[in-house]
Amino acid sequence: MKRPKKLHKKCHPVTHETRDVARIWWDAEENKLCWFTERNRTPIKSPEQLQCLAEGYSCVLVSGATDQWPARFAALQGLDPERVQIVLVPHRSQRGRCSAEPDSDEGNQEKVLVRRVVEGYDGPLTMLQVAVFCPQSPLDPVATFAGTWMGQFHKFWDIPITRETAEFWARVGDVHYWLAPPDACPPDLSTPVELHEKCDNPAWEQEDASVKIFALFFGPPKKKNRLPVPKWPLGRVAASIIARRSQRKLLPQAWAGSPDAEAVLQQILESAIQSLGDPRAWLWRALLRTSVPQVNLAYTEAVLAWVLARLVHPELFPPPIDLIDSPAVSYWRQHRELDHPSP
Repeated sequence: MKRPKKLHKKCHPVTHETRDVARIWWDAEENKLCWFTERNRTPIKSPEQLQCLAEGYSCVLVSGATDQWPARFAALQGLDPERVQIVLVPHRSQRGRCSAEPDSDEGNQEKVLVRRVVEGYDGPLTMLQVAVFCPQSPLDPVATFAGTWMGQFHKFWDIPITRETAEFWARVGDVHYWLAPPDACPPDLSTPVELHEKCDNPAWEQEDASVKIFALFFGPPKKKNRLPVPKWPLGRVAASIIARRSQRKLLPQAWAGSPDAEAVLQQILESAIQSLGDPRAWLWRALLRTSVPQVNLAYTEAVLAWVLARLVHPELFPPPIDLIDSPAVSYWRQHRELDHPSP
């Protein structure tokens, strides 16, 4: 007997009334923050003006691109986050990818994917980008980074936080944005866009759209029952982040806290007996005899995994207890000494 063909639900564009959706876009060439609707373009000069413009609109779109941080900052500071949605790079077909002319069936509107604002993630990340990229900002990049989820990863694992750390993760930006194909073009919100309806998989019908997107990071590339390999999705994303020249120069100082990352690894290796007494230092256990590029990749993967895990399972964060509590450490050391008496 032939197996029945699997049925897949198709994506259909969502139709919205003109008064339902508006867009905020940062025009870098003119150095202006602009409010766009289907028919109007208005420069945004103050938060009060933005609030007036947003009256009557149920949804305001901003881009997730790193260079659009002024638009996200204005939207998150001036509007109710529940009304703000962040546009992701769409998964275009091979025929329509980065094409100067839109497909004939798409008209002059680009279909885009959107996600909701995540409380505790998008706000601190945007503030970090303001601190790093805005020369007039009074914010301290190091202190601002400490309030992000990436900064909490550093604190939990006792990794130093430096200006380079803050700049690196500000340049990486939103982890959602790295899901797009390498040659995908970021959507331009200065032109009209059309939202994609969510594609529901029967197994995920009750899940949030973000959870479905994150599955692409952790799923193996082809077969389901395969352990992670260097080319698994999270590894590819980390490698593509490291490959950028400006970020590659920042990366060793981002995790080592020193421009001489080799010396830091050597120091940890020489003091391994003492340093590994702290469970947080076990992060380095498998990396002590590897090269700096390999540690760069492992560090980037670890932070991405921390952020993604927190987005998917917020109930597990922050960790309720230390990695190993004091009574457990004392018990282990006491019985270790009894089992293995010193000569």
